[in-house]
Amino acid sequence: MGGWGDYVEYLKQDGICENAHILSIDDGSIWATSTGMTMAKYDFEIEGEGKVSVDEKEILLAALKNNGVPSHKAGLRIDNFKYYSVNYDDERKTWYLKKSKGGACICMTGKCIIFGSWSQDCKMTSGASQNGGECNKRVEELQKMLSDAGF
Repeated sequence: MGGWGDYVEYLKQDGICENAHILSIDDGSIWATSTGMTMAKYDFEIEGEGKVSVDEKEILLAALKNNGVPSHKAGLRIDNFKYYSVNYDDERKTWYLKKSKGGACICMTGKCIIFGSWSQDCKMTSGASQNGGECNKRVEELQKMLSDAGF
């Protein structure tokens, strides 16, 4: 594969992943992302508490350093979707997440964070709905390829 964008396209190939990011594990800078995706900064209204400032990149990096436990009041938000932790495995460097009608898989290598999300409302090219199993498998395959290549 050529540039980082090719790896994002690999994640989305065959409609497996809804959206994808590849970020630096050091500072969270975006190396590649699917069209229209951002790791945004915005104010978010929490019922009964008012507005809080959200910096998705910083919240993600802090949660990864805290074994997959977000400490921000707004929780883990990526592309303004709220994600809930299902399983964080520090040994395998994997983190499985759930969101309304979908979820995501995050894998880490020595140098990058790989994020792929899925939505049951999206169809893969096979005609089946996107699902966690296929998304996780694809993100984990890319994690192995990049780790084997020294990333």
